[in-house]
Amino acid sequence: MIQWLRDLVFLVVPKWRFMNTYSQAGEDVMAAYFFFKHHIQHPTYLDIGTNDPISGNNTFLFYKRGSKGVCIEADPTLIPALKKARPKDHIITAGVTFDNRSEADFYVFELASHNTLSKEEADFRVSKGGQKLKEVIRIPLVNINTLIETHFPKGIDFLSLDVEGIDLMILESLNFEKHRPALICVESITFSMDNQETRISEIASFMKAKGYRVYADSPINTLFADNRFYSQST
Repeated sequence: MIQWLRDLVFLVVPKWRFMNTYSQAGEDVMAAYFFFKHHIQHPTYLDIGTNDPISGNNTFLFYKRGSKGVCIEADPTLIPALKKARPKDHIITAGVTFDNRSEADFYVFELASHNTLSKEEADFRVSKGGQKLKEVIRIPLVNINTLIETHFPKGIDFLSLDVEGIDLMILESLNFEKHRPALICVESITFSMDNQETRISEIASFMKAKGYRVYADSPINTLFADNRFYSQST
């Protein structure tokens, strides 16, 4: 089907036009359109920093539509809800390392979406007020390349990354020569308690150097698409 006709179908067919979004700012629908355009019906996904299994989640839409993937969540108190809501996904209780460590301190806030592996990020958030650090726990770490090699032997379609302060470091640890997700969604703004967030330019620069381009920006995240999809006839 020619490109303009496929785009028209996406816009007018009710099941696409009125698709629910579960992400913070519609990122899952943006991603769904990308996969629709490139004929990927059931994208596989690696969701790092899953947090809530449904609300504010970038991969639940795909799970609901028949996809399967791996969810990584470091906070053990969130795991029961994940397993209940997404029994077909592989749920791993761990953080993702960007170095050679096998375990690390995990900074747990009263609001779980602020949890982080970064002491510097935790200290910064406490200093800005509004969020209280509840506890520091010791958690196991897994390597992102090992995760992909173990669970996605045929490759990975969608990487969702939300790890509060260490997103770029994890991206830098990914072996792009071996593992090239078709689409990557990463939190790309700085933390702010007074609506003064700024886009982290280093993330876009790094992804461009790895052969990815900005596919879409939301107020919170940026979706990067592998350039190989733009060199293909569609």
